[in-house]
Amino acid sequence: MQKARNLEKVYGFFDTRLGVKDTMKDLIIDAIGAYVVSLIGYFHLKRKKDEDSAFWSLHKQFMKDNPELFGLAEEENKIDMK
Repeated sequence: MQKARNLEKVYGFFDTRLGVKDTMKDLIIDAIGAYVVSLIGYFHLKRKKDEDSAFWSLHKQFMKDNPELFGLAEEENKIDMK
């Protein structure tokens, strides 16, 4: 995201509206990207039947790498304590 003070150096004049236009483009692209990713996630979770898919392997790997996010770290600590 550009700051207004940097626009003067780039374009030779100071106009804060250029920063607003740039920010709006960034927000629109971010919203479209979030929508696409949420649709992929929705259909991925809706279709749990196919556990051999690339998304399920990523999902399993993420859970394995981050057990504390899923409450699995406490279970591992209990097992280690025994």
